[in-house]
Amino acid sequence: MPKTPTARAAAGAAALAAVVPLALTADASPAGRYGAVPTARADAPSCAVRQSAEMSLEQKAGQLFVSGVDADAPADAEIAAVRDLHLGGVVLTGGTGAGTGTTRRVSDRVQEAATTGGVPLWVSADQEGGKVQHLKGPGFDAMPTAPGQGRLGAQELRSRAKRWGGQLSAAGVNVDLAPVLDTVPPRNSAAATSRSASWSATTAPSPERSPPSAPPFSRAWPTRA
Repeated sequence: MPKTPTARAAAGAAALAAVVPLALTADASPAGRYGAVPTARADAPSCAVRQSAEMSLEQKAGQLFVSGVDADAPADAEIAAVRDLHLGGVVLTGGTGAGTGTTRRVSDRVQEAATTGGVPLWVSADQEGGKVQHLKGPGFDAMPTAPGQGRLGAQELRSRAKRWGGQLSAAGVNVDLAPVLDTVPPRNSAAATSRSASWSATTAPSPERSPPSAPPFSRAWPTRA
């Protein structure tokens, strides 16, 4: 069924802007038994102040909003929203099976439309794994469900996630809206369970029957492609 692209400028974006997602380019430092965790760059505050001073009020306001654009072929209205509203980011919506080449072309197109005072757009995607992997095709690995990823063990998951992050980076995607650390009771539906990092936020049940606990699952994901 063909997709119908629609302009989604500002739709639900204020909530997204309040969330700090997994940025593939963030710095990281080693900590804990599960590996690196993200840390802020020492010069981040001064850099933000300098960049903000160079932006107009409209550009600053636009940084608070994220809009959807079609993952295969953004509509002209979607590109216009990026340009005219000085949007801070986009989410690739609708899914695609065309591979990294198509995603790269879409990413480059929205970056070229950006009017954000030199600040690159967030180009984000829902690339969790299992039923929620919106970017597929040549160049993108098939990703297991959250329980399947957790059973790999932290070292193996970290290795694979680094590869997945590299694929996203090569396609121009600089923010992955993952991992999702939902925890659900075992009686929930199979669809909900496939996206759950654990039955418990703190305790790891038997790996033969259920996912591991959420903390090691989250820390196994890298913060750098």
